[in-house]
Amino acid sequence: MNTKQVQKFVLSFLESTGCRIIEKSPTHVTVKLSRTRTEH
Repeated sequence: MNTKQVQKFVLSFLESTGCRIIEKSPTHVTVKLSRTRTEH
């Protein structure tokens, strides 16, 4: 994967898990993590 693909994948993952993106740039992303519970 190249840099753009990794960035797109990570942002997609964070959004799909309910994390709130606070700040993003080409070199970092700051998020508020969700409180999603996983059933086992």
